[in-house]
Amino acid sequence: MTMGSPFTFNSAYFTAAWNDGLTIDVTGKLGGVTEDATSFVVNTSGPTLETFNWTDIDELDFSSFGGVNHGYTGNGTQFAMDNMTINGPVTATPEPRLLLFLIVGLACIVGVQRLNTAKN
Repeated sequence: MTMGSPFTFNSAYFTAAWNDGLTIDVTGKLGGVTEDATSFVVNTSGPTLETFNWTDIDELDFSSFGGVNHGYTGNGTQFAMDNMTINGPVTATPEPRLLLFLIVGLACIVGVQRLNTAKN
């Protein structure tokens, strides 16, 4: 998964599709350079919450391997991911009222200076 601009990868739930003891590798990158990496094991019996809190990354890579088939008719190293939580970059946006107050304040300062200049 690549988003283009840096983000924070907080957490997600993972469940193995076919194999118990499935290992999942997750790598977080920034500009193609690995910043964070971890591995964990999941099973088919239910979701496992993994918390990352990786900041300032722009790419996530997932790979899975191993495990033993649970007894399902299918097989493979697929997994399900749910409730992935990320936060995008936060940019400060000035409130319109603040800008208005700044303009009015500057106008008052200019007006007071002109009055003082006119009196002298």
